[in-house]
Amino acid sequence: MSSGRAVKRRIQLLDDDPAQQTFRMVKYEDELDLLAVVDITQTEDEGQAHLHLHDNKTGLLMKRVPLKEPWDVTYSHEVYFDRDTIIHTVQEKNNSFCCHVSKMSFGLTMSTFHISVCDD
Repeated sequence: MSSGRAVKRRIQLLDDDPAQQTFRMVKYEDELDLLAVVDITQTEDEGQAHLHLHDNKTGLLMKRVPLKEPWDVTYSHEVYFDRDTIIHTVQEKNNSFCCHVSKMSFGLTMSTFHISVCDD
C-alpha cells in the first residue's frame, strides 16, 4: 500500500448480493434507546423491507416490522419511528414524494393501521 503497510490478507466482509438481505439504514432513537435497522430482501422486481428494532444496550431484537410498501433501491428513502409510529418517505419517479405512516396498536395481537399519501 502507499502508506508502507503490507496487506497480508484481504477479507470481503460485505457482499452486496441482491438475492440476500442488504442493510440500507441504521438509526438510533435516543428517547427509546433503540437501534433501528432497515434491511431489504430483493425479489424479482422490487425489494421487501423490514424494520428491526434492537435494544441498544444488549443488541437483542425487540421487534421486526415488515414495511408494506415495496422498496425500490433506485429512489431515496427515509424511515422515522417513535414509540408506535413508523413514517417512511420515498422520493419516486418524476421527483414525486410518498409518505407512508404505520401506527401499531397492541392488544391481544399486534395490528397495524397504514395510510399512504403521494403527490402526483
